[in-house]
Amino acid sequence: MIETLDELRASPELEIFRSSEEDESVIAEIVVVQRKELEEEIAGLKDEAERVAEEAGSWRARCRFERKASQTSSISTILNSLTA
Repeated sequence: MIETLDELRASPELEIFRSSEEDESVIAEIVVVQRKELEEEIAGLKDEAERVAEEAGSWRARCRFERKASQTSSISTILNSLTA
C-alpha cells in the first residue's frame, strides 16, 4: 500500500492534477502540446506509409516483370525445342 502511494505521489498525473487545481489553463496548455505532438506523429506515419506503399508497389512490379520474363523464357524454350 505504501509503495502504491509513493508511486502515485511520483506520478506525472498527480502533478498535472495539482497544477490544474491551482490554474485551470494548465489542462488547455497540455492539450495544445499533446495535439501538436500527435499531429507531428501522424504526419510522420503518413510519410512512412507512403514510402512503404511505394516500396511495395515497386516490389510487386518487379515480381510481375520477373514472372513475365520467366514465362517468355519458357515459351522461347518450348518454341526452340519444337523447331529444332
